[in-house]
Amino acid sequence: MVIKDISDFDTQNYYSLISEKTKDFVGRSNWLYPQIRDWISDPNGSRYFLITGKAGTGKSAIAARLWEISEGIIKDSYLQKDFITAIHVCSARENESIDHRIFSKSFSRQLVNNVDGFAEELIKSSSDGGIKNINLSSKINEITSNIVTGIDIENLNIGQISPNVLFNKLVREPLNNIIQTNSDKKIVFLIDALDESITRFDSDSIKSLIINIQTLSSNVRFIITTRDNEEIVESFLKDGKIISLSEKYFENNKCDIFEYVELRLTKDNILKRHYDGFIHDLNLKAQGNFLYIDFLFDAIVECRMELTKESLDIIPPFLDGLYYEFLNRIKVKDEQLWNNALKPILDTLSISFGGLNVSEISLLCGLSPSEVTKSLSILSSFIKHLESANHHLDSDNLRYNLYHQSLVDFFRKQKYSVRNQEGQEYAQRNLFYIRRRSSSKNS
Repeated sequence: MVIKDISDFDTQNYYSLISEKTKDFVGRSNWLYPQIRDWISDPNGSRYFLITGKAGTGKSAIAARLWEISEGIIKDSYLQKDFITAIHVCSARENESIDHRIFSKSFSRQLVNNVDGFAEELIKSSSDGGIKNINLSSKINEITSNIVTGIDIENLNIGQISPNVLFNKLVREPLNNIIQTNSDKKIVFLIDALDESITRFDSDSIKSLIINIQTLSSNVRFIITTRDNEEIVESFLKDGKIISLSEKYFENNKCDIFEYVELRLTKDNILKRHYDGFIHDLNLKAQGNFLYIDFLFDAIVECRMELTKESLDIIPPFLDGLYYEFLNRIKVKDEQLWNNALKPILDTLSISFGGLNVSEISLLCGLSPSEVTKSLSILSSFIKHLESANHHLDSDNLRYNLYHQSLVDFFRKQKYSVRNQEGQEYAQRNLFYIRRRSSSKNS
């Protein structure tokens, strides 16, 4: 079965956003996976299974590992292969991932690939008068015993169709018809970082699509990870099971972190030389936060911090304190370089979508490419480069972004940032012209 152009952002793109999160993955299987198994098998189970927590508590790592189990990459005694039907990963720095239209199209594509009969129901749903403004041309290559064995869906032109109509026609209606003919069929969607899909620029959020499905069969379930956002969590309370890594299951998460620390200490020769009591001190600082520990471990291994009790004692607890401490060290070392290059680059990356390459950063910050390259090296602890899912990029076209959404949030709150609305609009406007000019040269 071949699907063409029904999704601009496929599952490989989604998984690539979180795949590195399962490196040295530990824990969860003895306390979380049994709950997910029981929830799926319970005919009276809630619609939603929410895994919540503060930034850095391991939510996306859990989502990535669940997907690996479902794909058969990892075997688990509680969860079986193919228990997840479709995946969606939201990233505030990836426009496509939080676009409700692409969300509907992507789920539809994955359902065609993973659910028998969905293709036929999709064609029926998209051919009726209720969606006449959508140009969905379909070619049936072969039909045998009412089974579609070849389908080519082209040129999905959604025009001005509302988000709800699009979701209903591409996902909800065909899925409901499938379950009506097979009442035992279970459909489980996995959505990571739902909180990052909600922006002040878009009222038609992904959240609104998945909470307004009361008439859909209860066999359609959602595993969702999100930060402890009160507004989001409250939306799912009536029909949701909540697993809070920062509250009710905080101690479980701390035990997993303890196991993770012990694993890392056995794998790195520098970390092996820790002082007595280091694990205890580190866990007190981290307060259930994997990201905090990872950042500190990297700083020690890269010789930006000594592995001594005195060095650890002066590091503030919590992520914001950690970011402030290490950024301030860079600033104090060369304040002129900080003001002229490093800070402008960090501010620019904090408002970019999809990352920027060296040329774009150079133009937006008024720096030479060599200055940008040098600055990116100095800021390497706070920056990651984005790899294309389809091909490897040369060094000139590598795109850079801040390494985690929590760092973007830090810049929104701290004095380092110059993220005013006028500055953001100016930078985005310039970036639009830069990319349009670059496209014109290449065409």
